[in-house]
Amino acid sequence: MSFVKSRISPFLNSHGAFEASIAVVRRYFEDFGKTEFLDLWVFLLTQKKEFPQAFELVKKLDEMLNAGGGRIFA
Repeated sequence: MSFVKSRISPFLNSHGAFEASIAVVRRYFEDFGKTEFLDLWVFLLTQKKEFPQAFELVKKLDEMLNAGGGRIFA
């Protein structure tokens, strides 16, 4: 996942890139329920500085991974 994040980061400053990326990742998570998409969604929201929404999603990710809070404090 770190490879995907590092490759997508340079393009996020393009006009509309955050919104488009978030929409696609959100849709894939909703369709497939894979934690990788949720992790990427949290990453995108954090990069966009939408911390309250990112926090809610990282709590969900932590629960899905049975991480016992490890994702929240990472």
